[in-house]
Amino acid sequence: MKINYWIYLLVLCCVGCQDFLEEDPESLITTDEFLQIEGDAQAMVNAIYHHINSKESIYTKYYWLVNDLMSDLGEYEGNDLDLREFSHFQISPSNRIVHELWKGLYAGIGAANYAIIEIGNTPVSAAEAETLVAEARFLRGMFYFDLVRYFGEVPLVVDYLRSPNEALVAKAPLDSLYALIEADFTFAFEHLPRSSSNGRPGGLAAVTQLGKYYATVGTYSRAAQALRVGLSGSAGLLADYNDLFRIANQNNAEILLSVNLGPNEGGPMNLLTLPRPLNGREEITPTTPFVELFSMGDRRREVTLIETYVDQSGNTRTTDPLIGKYWDPSVEPVAMPTANDIPLIRFADALLLQAEVGNELRAGSNAETLGAINAVRARSRTVPEALPDLGTLNKENFLNAILDERMRELAWEGQRWFDLVRTGTLAERVMQARGIAISEKDMRLPIPAPELELNPGLLPQNPGY
Repeated sequence: MKINYWIYLLVLCCVGCQDFLEEDPESLITTDEFLQIEGDAQAMVNAIYHHINSKESIYTKYYWLVNDLMSDLGEYEGNDLDLREFSHFQISPSNRIVHELWKGLYAGIGAANYAIIEIGNTPVSAAEAETLVAEARFLRGMFYFDLVRYFGEVPLVVDYLRSPNEALVAKAPLDSLYALIEADFTFAFEHLPRSSSNGRPGGLAAVTQLGKYYATVGTYSRAAQALRVGLSGSAGLLADYNDLFRIANQNNAEILLSVNLGPNEGGPMNLLTLPRPLNGREEITPTTPFVELFSMGDRRREVTLIETYVDQSGNTRTTDPLIGKYWDPSVEPVAMPTANDIPLIRFADALLLQAEVGNELRAGSNAETLGAINAVRARSRTVPEALPDLGTLNKENFLNAILDERMRELAWEGQRWFDLVRTGTLAERVMQARGIAISEKDMRLPIPAPELELNPGLLPQNPGY
């Protein structure tokens, strides 16, 4: 895999600068110059987060959006032709967003590899080095997990480039990629502090991701074990679903990891989704089945959907349902690049995944799995008759109930396409909600055309593209 030169510079320098493209390559600092003081080790890990938390990160710009457009949740009706391709399952190898996903994930992997290799050469204690390496390995595992779920077999790079001659790498088999992902999440679980802190993952985030990885590859007994550990920690459901998406309540007890945005790194969510009288573009419309899935006593309906709102003149307006999940009107009364964080891993996700994994193991519900899903339902119940507890269900009906609950709970958090691919229900659910017939190729994205051109013969295109 030939990596673009700007990525090469970033992973070689690992200084996290905004203006590194303007540097003269002859004057770039060397590793010997960089690894001089104790703070250098932490700086290397901090640099990885540029590929998650910055306004140019794929996790800020696209992750929450394209994963849910490729599903039964909604459609894109704006003028961006590349987003339209995602919305209609007509994605071409030349799609610029596909290439940005590829480049962004490999840039994060490059920064993580640099930290993993070089932290031991900085003047920090062995214990501190181990913790920082564990954090870098968690992030590398997350990037690779997303790469594999998007593209299938991809190049496996565990070093940073020391010369451009090292930049050609062929696809690796899935077994090798899975082995790295499992090892990275396991190491992170064993060596990170248990709890997440200030937007940084802890051991419970790592073991929860390990559980999701095992569920994705069908190792359900290990998934169940990992999720039990993750759910036994100090995290838990907030009392009010609305509190999850308030700017004053970022990094709350339910969030195990999120895209940590701020005033200078705002995300585009509200610009794309809010009504035009609030300066939004109304470019995303939820499907009718998604809207109808919410009962009127479900707190998540009023948080996720905008059906009435107060405009800038103080008038109450009604609208066809729009997406308002990331809108905190007390802080950001109109659409703007929002500082509201985007959850990547949270406690409710783990509960519903526990129900899904238990259903696979037991071919139906039991007390543990019903307890998990009913806890999520009870938290969102605003009137006694809404969202009654589920009783005993067979495997098919329980899976449908879990997928419905994940749809209500995790909509527009970048989970849905992964959920439907993992459970083998993508074609059925998309046809029911949107009348679009999809095929096996839609379970993966195409390898970006520019990467094929850079690496002739090393990166065969995914089937169907």
